[in-house]
Amino acid sequence: MKIQKVMLKGAAVHTRDIKPGQDYEWLVHSENLLLFDQMNDIHRLVLRDVSGDAPLFCLIIEQERIGLLMGDLKSSRIDHANRHIYNTLYLEFDRIYQNVVCQAVARFLVCSKNTYIPHEQHFSHYAEMLLQEKQISLIKLPDMSQQADTTLAKITADKLIVYSNADNLKRCAHYLTQFTSEAKKCFYFISTGRVSLDKCKKLVKKIDQCLILTLSSDVESDIDLKKGGLSLFSKK
Repeated sequence: MKIQKVMLKGAAVHTRDIKPGQDYEWLVHSENLLLFDQMNDIHRLVLRDVSGDAPLFCLIIEQERIGLLMGDLKSSRIDHANRHIYNTLYLEFDRIYQNVVCQAVARFLVCSKNTYIPHEQHFSHYAEMLLQEKQISLIKLPDMSQQADTTLAKITADKLIVYSNADNLKRCAHYLTQFTSEAKKCFYFISTGRVSLDKCKKLVKKIDQCLILTLSSDVESDIDLKKGGLSLFSKK
């Protein structure tokens, strides 16, 4: 696995203080974040307080920026009730790092839980550093070092919702490693838990391209939002 240090345009951290009565909020927020409002809406609607054992990520690619959000990062901080406090980390990059960021997200999707733990710790520590120092520094991102499973159906639709299982995580990872997009178009990739199909549809109604992983029981097969129908690749 290769690691690349990448320069950030800005960052934000959603967490809470250890004191009683404190709610989760954005405690750190850089001033020059161009995609933050969109990411905040996505976080609030489909990534915050969702159930289900699924990776919580969002990737936005639009104009000259890339936004990456990682949710449910366990911190070392313990609250008054002896519970771990969790961080959500938002990072924004220049678009020249599109391939690097997409490769990193692809790796997160397919690595085992044990392999993901060091990545989770790294990003949670980065969030804690931002809380303490309020200073942006280089971030380390891994690449997608394993070969794609070519036996699985390729993703070709521009706007697709798929069920979040092992095979579809691999399909989405492969899609991200090959992803290209026109500069003027906006692309969302979202991986979430049990979020309803209707909520997912409304969220991306005006988006040019999107790929959404969800544990919604409404998603029996791939749902092509441009065609309004189902593909032949069903969940298992």
